Amino acid sequence: MAVPGQRIPVVTILSGDDEFTKREIRKDIESRLTGIFGNCETIIIDGIESPAHRIRDEVLGNSLFSSHKLVIITEADTLLTDSSFTGFLSKQGASEDATCYILIETTLGANKLKKISAVSIQQVNTPYENKIPSWIKTQFTGRGRQITEDAAGLLLFHCGRNLYNISAEIEKIITAYPDKDVYHVDEISSVVGQHKKDDIFGFINSLVDGNEKKAFRLLRNLLDYGTQPLNILGMIKWKVQQLIIIRSLMRKGLEEKEIIQRLGLHYYFNMGICRKLNRFSMDKLLDIYNSIQKTDLELKSTSTDDSLLIEKFSMKFFI
Repeated sequence: MAVPGQRIPVVTILSGDDEFTKREIRKDIESRLTGIFGNCETIIIDGIESPAHRIRDEVLGNSLFSSHKLVIITEADTLLTDSSFTGFLSKQGASEDATCYILIETTLGANKLKKISAVSIQQVNTPYENKIPSWIKTQFTGRGRQITEDAAGLLLFHCGRNLYNISAEIEKIITAYPDKDVYHVDEISSVVGQHKKDDIFGFINSLVDGNEKKAFRLLRNLLDYGTQPLNILGMIKWKVQQLIIIRSLMRKGLEEKEIIQRLGLHYYFNMGICRKLNRFSMDKLLDIYNSIQKTDLELKSTSTDDSLLIEKFSMKFFI
């Protein structure tokens, strides 16, 4: 997060997978620009949909509504591999009298962005599981409240690593118990536990456990309540990548506890993962991963019902 009073870089690149923190930084920069210039137009551009020349025209053009503007470019991975575009960014970043500020969101690692000069690069990755309870505590502290270690762990258990979900649940907990200074397991269970049982993490765990009946029941719940198949597939991809790494470390003879520590996972929630992985050979995991890539493309490019595509893909875990 930018430090209050610190100069705002003309070009800021947010590198990583933490969408929650990206959103918070975006709000912070918008607020600071408005405070400095009185008014600042915000324009959001999809980096996949928009060619580089259109983005350059938008940056160089005058705002119709204010003296300054903020151009936010999302999904910018491909754009940032275009040397002519990164050269343009460096030129803008070195400008002394810019009227347009640029905020770029990418999942590319910071090491791939080092050649871009005169820009600010901020690493924003979702914390490892074993770091999230501490993050949860800071969220409560920032609201003038406290939460116990066990309660923070329970909140992580219900919400997983999704910081959006965690933040939303914190607001609900405080709203439900506004007079409390310290929150315990009972408050978390009463507010979060009742409606987080059939969540995406339960579905993914059922896939790994081989519980076909439960997995498809939870998948139907997710779809019925409006969860987007692409979001479900994205979470499965994250889990399968994790399983491939675990399987490779098992091959090297590492014990479960050492594997969990090396990956920065929460030990309590991952006990028994090596035993569960006995269902999957490395070839099987790689086959599932390839199917994720194929299904992702189909979800984005075909007219086939999305629910049918995600259900068809999920069967890969049971055949």
